[in-house]
Amino acid sequence: MKLSLKKAMIKAAHEVFIVADSSKFRQRSLAKIGPIQKDHQCITDQGIPKETRWKLQKESMTD
Repeated sequence: MKLSLKKAMIKAAHEVFIVADSSKFRQRSLAKIGPIQKDHQCITDQGIPKETRWKLQKESMTD
């Protein structure tokens, strides 16, 4: 799926769910779709690094 289409889908969505196994949080990507925002839901396994989990939780509580 093209990056521009993914961005358009996120922009038009009422809810955004990010589903990624923990290995994805340790990798760099060639393309960035966008930042994880407060209203996005992130679903992953328990292998996510503690620092990453803390950062996501902290960012989800900020306005």
